[in-house]
Amino acid sequence: MRGPRSRYYALRAIGWLADQLLLFLVPVLAFKLTGSLAWSGIALTAQWAPRLIALPIGGLLADRFDVAAFYVVNDLIRCIAGVVGVAAIVLYPDAAGATVIVFSIVAGVCCEQTLVAGEKLAGRLIPAEIMPGAQSLLGSLEQGALLLAPAIGGGLVLLDTVWTALIITILFTMSLAIALSLPRSSETESRSVGGSLPGLASELATGIRTIVRIPVLLGFVAATMLVNLLLGAVQTAAPELVVGTYGHSEGVLGTMYTVAGFAAMATMPAMKRLIRRFGLLRVAAAASLTQAVVFTLLTSASLFWVFAGLVAIFMVGDSMFTVVIRIVRITVVRPNQFGRTVAAVHTLNFAPVPLIGLVLAAADGRVPLGIVIPTLGLVTLVSLALLMLRLRPLAATDPDLHPLEKERRPRTLVS
Repeated sequence: MRGPRSRYYALRAIGWLADQLLLFLVPVLAFKLTGSLAWSGIALTAQWAPRLIALPIGGLLADRFDVAAFYVVNDLIRCIAGVVGVAAIVLYPDAAGATVIVFSIVAGVCCEQTLVAGEKLAGRLIPAEIMPGAQSLLGSLEQGALLLAPAIGGGLVLLDTVWTALIITILFTMSLAIALSLPRSSETESRSVGGSLPGLASELATGIRTIVRIPVLLGFVAATMLVNLLLGAVQTAAPELVVGTYGHSEGVLGTMYTVAGFAAMATMPAMKRLIRRFGLLRVAAAASLTQAVVFTLLTSASLFWVFAGLVAIFMVGDSMFTVVIRIVRITVVRPNQFGRTVAAVHTLNFAPVPLIGLVLAAADGRVPLGIVIPTLGLVTLVSLALLMLRLRPLAATDPDLHPLEKERRPRTLVS
């Protein structure tokens, strides 16, 4: 199993890197071409809206088909889209920006579906007793993608657009090769697919009802929605702040994210010890509340290095919170409901991202970021604090949310 597990880690790392390149480059490209915060917000919304539509469908299909085969199909679509995109950029260079945005939408839809499949593959390939450590490793790999994507993307911003599509297409090809090598399930997982949209909507509603029936999961989903609202605002506003307020180039924006990624990666090895000592809820509370505080202070930084430091602290909190939410959902959701439930979880988690893109686009030229950012930060801070207080008694009574404590309990034989 070590061989397939290692290939699984490589698969997730490559997928995250390609996806983060798209997420980083498209809003920056939109700002570079227009110099407008409004277009940066619109680009963020254009990226995320199709992803959210694709998530429920991906979750339902992941519950019906072998997830390794499902991964292969989506990687193949991404590769084809990449080849077509590269050809279109070469043949129609004047439409390069639009081509990259369309490519990012198609690839993003597939990325969200492989995200669900990748989460379900973790349950198959990774034993429960090492899941917390594995999730920390996955968090490190994801943070590594966050680290490399801005560094590579910052350079690609300065180069011809064709290199963007070409490099991402190469990453998708590597992902496809690894996905083809993963073992298929030995169990009969697949079921016939009901073709009607009402059937899909019904099962998505089932996933949402599952979330509602698990109060701890519902609370963590609500907290994640608030955290992602802040993250979307940072992604949208950072080009305007770095270029417009501090007078630096888009390349400096990439460097800033790279430094923030290094800081976030440095916290990952300590996550297992932190969770063992303080528990999932305290780590989640510390991470999310810190994010809200530093977000509130972003536009009050008079010096660029102070602003960059606040962004780094925000990214550290985001990486810590990501590890916690992964452990929570893979712990409390039953395997036979995992695909549809995680699809519903991700749909809710990222629903605020396109919303905040539209809000910042509408505010551009009307309400300054110096008012929008602190107001949003304070409202989120209060909301997160109330949520964490609500989650405290729920998490304390749920033994499944203490996986590291369970590792140390003596095992009993079941006849």
